[in-house]
Amino acid sequence: MIGFETTGNATVTVFDNEPVLTTDPWVFGNPYFGSWGHKYKIPKEQLENIQNSKYVFLSHGHPDHIDPE
Repeated sequence: MIGFETTGNATVTVFDNEPVLTTDPWVFGNPYFGSWGHKYKIPKEQLENIQNSKYVFLSHGHPDHIDPE
């Protein structure tokens, strides 16, 4: 499959038969001392795609764009 999927507010995973690139992977936790969190549970398949991406692009250092886990 060639394409992409979005997850949350800034996470995009791009595919070329496999996950190639994920941007701003914030998938766990509550940034800014718990001031906000995810509205929905991220599906297992999308989490696996994020974790299996060959590359990760971090647009900037805010905690809602970088997930150390």
